[in-house]
Amino acid sequence: MHRAGRILLLFSLVIGPLWIGSYFGEWRKPLLICASLAICVLLTAPTTPLGTFSFRTFSFIKSHRHEELRPSRWNGWLVALLLWPALQGFWMWHNAWGEFSSTPWHIHFLDNQPEPSLPGAPDRREAWDRLSYIIPCLGLVWVTRSLVIAIPNMLRTIAATIFWTGAAVALLGLVQRWTGAEGIFWSDDLVFPGRQLFFGTFRSPAIAACYLNMALAMGLSIMIAPKTSRRDDSDHRPHPTRRLLFSILRLAGVIILLTAVVSAGSKAGMFYGFLTLTLWASLNKNAIKRAFHRSTEMFSGNRQMERNLMTGMFLLICILAGLSFAGTTSLRWESAHEADYSTMTERGASNAIQIEMIQDPDWGALGFGPGSFYPLFYYYSIGTDIRGIYAYGHNDYLQTLIEWGWLGTSVLTLLIGGGVFLLVRDIFFHKGEHRKRDVIYMRGCLIALTTMLLHATVDFPFQIESIAMTFAVILGMAWAAPALRGVGPV
Repeated sequence: MHRAGRILLLFSLVIGPLWIGSYFGEWRKPLLICASLAICVLLTAPTTPLGTFSFRTFSFIKSHRHEELRPSRWNGWLVALLLWPALQGFWMWHNAWGEFSSTPWHIHFLDNQPEPSLPGAPDRREAWDRLSYIIPCLGLVWVTRSLVIAIPNMLRTIAATIFWTGAAVALLGLVQRWTGAEGIFWSDDLVFPGRQLFFGTFRSPAIAACYLNMALAMGLSIMIAPKTSRRDDSDHRPHPTRRLLFSILRLAGVIILLTAVVSAGSKAGMFYGFLTLTLWASLNKNAIKRAFHRSTEMFSGNRQMERNLMTGMFLLICILAGLSFAGTTSLRWESAHEADYSTMTERGASNAIQIEMIQDPDWGALGFGPGSFYPLFYYYSIGTDIRGIYAYGHNDYLQTLIEWGWLGTSVLTLLIGGGVFLLVRDIFFHKGEHRKRDVIYMRGCLIALTTMLLHATVDFPFQIESIAMTFAVILGMAWAAPALRGVGPV
């Protein structure tokens, strides 16, 4: 059962971004079904030797240094933080007060609202549309944490899955740019004549770059993390030729991701890609040096010269690859300048309208309900300079406030902030109690979470199912950090 659950979880990380990364409707069903099955299998599986899955023992984790079970101080808090958004979302869905139609734009008031005096969503279908992936995201946080606690090596497995999936999406996007494709290769329904704003399986270069930067953080961590914790553990080391081949493949994946982040065409994506590299280099200075010196073991001749030549080739390929697709980036910046950076102006106007929505007397502790932004923003934008239909707010924090209220937003903030806090604490204050490779993976998780949270100030990555679920899995890894102390030789 556990093996099936792990396979389903990893498959969810693959099928979401690679199928139709940011498209909706029928396209997202395989992801939702696969993720939901993974959660159900892992939650209902019998207790493992490390005792983290069954409902009977959810408040305990196994000490890796002692045989007895010890209470986990974070389990109760995490359960409460995961349950509250689910309960609030279900209530707003249940107590929907309207029925929304986009042709023409209209919300019809329902006569049979269960509790007219209490808050509810403006449309039950829109509310369920959001809950159908938000609830699985909450479940993924819990089962990922439990899985990593039970099997610490899942840190590397999950990171590798995200990395290689991201590299595949990046390669697809680069091929699209190179061929001038106007849509997704395997779907005639998703073709946009005269437009090349999509990238890979994502319909927006900014959204694609957001996902690719998370994958890049994972790939950079894998590239420098030691395979084993002790250098003299030769029995578990692959043959030098295999190690060299795997290293070349990882380098190729990182180059592809870096090139894709630059060539996707998102100005914000490029900035956060640079931030990803900067954080990785600053947090892993010593690990990068150790990996550089350790790499000589993969060569058989003049080891240092061969290593230096390969390093130089890697840097040269990165530069040439970036320059080869720099035209797209240049055009994006030129068009933005010629338009007087109108996208920034539009986002500023959108933010102003969202702030006005939050000041509405009907907005409160529970907000307007999940999925309420899409039908309501239209009415608030009447008489403004906003043109067109906004499905998302281009600022996930304001949209979350609108839909979840100050209470729901506070709980979600504690949920995400709690994972980031635990990561920071263990990386900087308990580093000596962790295996070196686990610390490197935890730094990768911290970088991925940080760049995603920053990118959410100007775009809407949390509204995209495949990205939100990937983020949830990484957040689950973050919540597992304290339980990984002392799992093996450091």
